[in-house]
Amino acid sequence: MQASCIDSAELRPGVMDLLGSCHERFGRDGYCTVPSILAAPDLSSLRQHHESLRLSGRMYFGAVQSKRRWVLHNEEVAQLIQLAIVPIMSIVAGAEVKPSFTYTAIYDEGADPPAQGNPEQREYSVALRLDTDSTAQLDREGPQPLWLATPAGAVPIDQASGDALFYRGRELVRGSTTPPGGRRWASVFLHYVSKDFPGSPL
Repeated sequence: MQASCIDSAELRPGVMDLLGSCHERFGRDGYCTVPSILAAPDLSSLRQHHESLRLSGRMYFGAVQSKRRWVLHNEEVAQLIQLAIVPIMSIVAGAEVKPSFTYTAIYDEGADPPAQGNPEQREYSVALRLDTDSTAQLDREGPQPLWLATPAGAVPIDQASGDALFYRGRELVRGSTTPPGGRRWASVFLHYVSKDFPGSPL
């Protein structure tokens, strides 16, 4: 599947009903989670898309921070999803936001997913889990944890495919577990800044 086969992104019906409690926790703790945030593209299409993307040669393999991952900056489908989530991010953050940049990463077995720091253009962030493995295998093994380094210590956050973690990207450092044997998963990182941020998107 080529990137052009996915030309839109839509939020799951009912997501807006979850945002009151998410906004409250985001204000208190700096993060919150929204399960199964997307209605379209569906997870099967995204799984095929990311596997095709990995095989296309467009992604860079062997990034300095982790030798067994594929990465791509501002990939087209990631940007579609980023735009769809703008109104959600604004509600969760309690401030109008605009897109900054996206970062797509596919982690292979044995990869060491690095923690990410907090540059200026990562004011508000979303980590969206999009597995490349089969649904049957995911159902057997269940969610896989991310973690956030917070002032209170490291906080594990279980993420199933399609779940979104909203967090303050300048303040909280995010990491994740290494894929277990025979597994490969993708994560899309969507970054936003306040609407009045003076810099240009990365």
